Amino acid sequence: MKRPTARLRGMILAVVACVLAGLLGVTAAAGTAYAAPANPNPINWTVEKLFYDQYGNDIPLRTGQDDYTSPTGQVIDGFGRVHIQQHGVVPPTQDIQATIANPANCIAGADARIRCTNGETNLFVVYSPVVDPRSGDSYPFGIITAYYILPCIAPAPATNVHPDCAPSVPALPTTLTYTGPTRGTNGSPLALSASLVDDLGIPVQRKTLDFRVGTGDAAQSCEGTTDAAGTARCTIGELRQPSGAVAVTVTFTGADGFKPSSDTSSLAPESPTTVKYAGPTQAVNGRPLALSATLNDYAGSPVADRTLRFRVGTGDAAQSCDGTTDTSGTARCTIGELRQPPTSVPVTVTFAGDAGYEASSDSATVAVKSPTTLKYTGPTRLANGTGVTLSGVLKDYLGAPVADRSVRFVLGEGASAQPCEGTTDAAGTARCTIGRADQPLNDAATVPLRAAFAGDANYLASSTTATLLLEYYTGRAYGLSAQLNLPLLPPVALPAQPDTGQVRTASSTTTATPCIAAVRAVVLTAEGLCPSVTTTLAPGTSTARTAVTTATIGLPGLPVIGVSGLTATASSTCERATGSTRLSLTIGGTAVTVPTAPNSEVSLPGGSRLVINEQQPVAGASEGITVNAVHLVVAGNVGDVVLGSVTSAVHNCAT
Repeated sequence: MKRPTARLRGMILAVVACVLAGLLGVTAAAGTAYAAPANPNPINWTVEKLFYDQYGNDIPLRTGQDDYTSPTGQVIDGFGRVHIQQHGVVPPTQDIQATIANPANCIAGADARIRCTNGETNLFVVYSPVVDPRSGDSYPFGIITAYYILPCIAPAPATNVHPDCAPSVPALPTTLTYTGPTRGTNGSPLALSASLVDDLGIPVQRKTLDFRVGTGDAAQSCEGTTDAAGTARCTIGELRQPSGAVAVTVTFTGADGFKPSSDTSSLAPESPTTVKYAGPTQAVNGRPLALSATLNDYAGSPVADRTLRFRVGTGDAAQSCDGTTDTSGTARCTIGELRQPPTSVPVTVTFAGDAGYEASSDSATVAVKSPTTLKYTGPTRLANGTGVTLSGVLKDYLGAPVADRSVRFVLGEGASAQPCEGTTDAAGTARCTIGRADQPLNDAATVPLRAAFAGDANYLASSTTATLLLEYYTGRAYGLSAQLNLPLLPPVALPAQPDTGQVRTASSTTTATPCIAAVRAVVLTAEGLCPSVTTTLAPGTSTARTAVTTATIGLPGLPVIGVSGLTATASSTCERATGSTRLSLTIGGTAVTVPTAPNSEVSLPGGSRLVINEQQPVAGASEGITVNAVHLVVAGNVGDVVLGSVTSAVHNCAT
C-alpha cells in the first residue's frame, strides 16, 4: 500500500471538513423495517446503494440500524448508513467503491467479514458477503461500517499501512439459540438444531456446535456444523432419557474470531408405552370378571402407578373398571357382575398417557357365555304303550328364553332308557315325543327323567331331572274262600283258591292260573273254578274274571244255598271301573230271582246275610273295583264264605 501523499492528506482534510459539514455521499432511502424480537432499534433492510467488491459481488449499503444498549447493559453495534451517520458521515461513494474493489486493500477474516483499508484515502470499510435471510432479498448483508482513520494522515512506511490504519479486530460476540424441539420420544431419533449469529445477527457459518441432552451417565450428545443460515443440526439416533424435563445444552466453544456462546433449553421426553391385555379370554355372565393388563415403556420396563381403563363390550351395554399398575406394571380390576351378549365381545385396555409416557392401548376378545336353567314342563305321568311328549324350558341367567338350542330328554335309565331331542322355540321351550313308552314297573311305580342342554359357544350347559309316575294295573281273581268256626263242627279254613294272586304290572299280561275241578269241605262243595286277570295297553285296562260251575253251601241252621253258572267280572280303565255278576241261585231247593243291583242282599234266617254282586272301590287306585259274586256272612261272625271274587284297578292314570 502506498504512503499517503500531501495531496491525499489534503483530500482527507477536505473530506473531514465535508464530514463536519454534514455532506452525504449517498441519499437515505425509506424501506421496510425488520424488528428483531429483543431489539428496540429495528433494522431497516432497505438497499440504498449497491457497490461491487473485488469478486464482482453486489455489496449493498443498507439503511441498517443504530447502536443500542439492551436492558441487560449489552452494547449492540449497529450497521449500515444510520450506524455510520451515528458516528460521522457516510464517505463518498467513489471512496467506498475504490476501497472494496481493490484486492490489495481487503483481508477476509475468519469471522466471514471483509475488512478493507484504502491507503490512498485512509478509508476503512467493513462488509459481510454473507446473505442474511432476515433481509428478504438475495443480496449479502453488506457494508457494516465505513470511516476515515484520521491518524493515517501522518506518513506511513511505504511497505505497510500505518499501525493506526489497521484497527484491531477483537473477537466478535456470538449468540447461540437452541431451535430444536422441546419434546422428544424415547426410543426414536431426536433431531436437534441451533442458530449461531454474530453481534449483528449475521449467521456464523461452518462452525461446530455441540449438543448435549440430559446429564450424568444418561447424557447423550451429537455435533453439527452451521450452514449458510448459521443453523447447525444433528440427530441423536435413539433418545433414551428418564421421564420428566431434561436439559438440552448447545455450546459453541469459540473459533476464528468468534467468541464462545451457549444456550440451554429443556426437553420433555415421552416414552412410548405398550399395553398388553393379560386377562381371561372366556367369561360367564352374572359372575365377576377379573381383568388384568401390563404397561411397559419403550425399553420393555414396567411402568408403575399409572391408571389403565378396562372396557368390556360396546355401546350402552359396555362395562368398565379402572386399575393402577403395580411395580411389575400390572393393573387389575374386577367387573362385579358381567352382563354382556353371549358372544365374543371386545375388551379394550387404554392408557391415556401423561407428561412422561405416551398413550397406548390393546384390545382382545372375550368369549362370553351365559348360564342357563332348564326346567322340565312335560307330563308327570305316563303309560306304557302310548306316546309321551316331553318338554322343558331353557332360559338364561336373566330369565330370558334361549331359542334354537337342542335339549335331550332321556326317559328311564339303563337298558330301558328312551331318549329324544327337541329344539327350543322363541319361548325357550323344547319338545320331543317318545312314540311308545316302555318302562319297567318298580316298587314306587316311578320313572326317572333327565333333560339336558349340552351348552355351546354362547351358553353354559344345564340339566334337570324329574320323576314321572308310571301308569300300572292290578288285579286278582279266585274261585272261593271260607273261614268257618261253627259249633260242634271242625273249623274250616279254605284259603282263596284257585287264586291268580295279586297281579301288579305296567305291561300287557294274562295270568295262567290253572282251573280247579272241585273243592270239597265239610259244609260246602264247588266245581269248575277258573280265575284269570288280563291287562292291556293303549288303552290301559285291567280285567279280572272268575267262574264257578256249581257250588253248594250247607250250614247248620241255614237252608242249603245252591249256586250255578257263576261268573264275576271286574274291569278298570282310567275312565271308569265296572263290575258284574251272573249266576243262578237256589235257597232250600227253591229258585230265587237274582238281584242285579250291586250289593244286593237275600234274607236268611237267624241274622245271617247273603250278599249278591258285592262291589267295593279299590283304595288308593285311580280307578278300581272289587266284586264278590256271592258273600255269605254267618250270624255271630262265626263264618264267612266268598264265591267268585275279582278285583281290578288302574293306578297313576296318565290321562
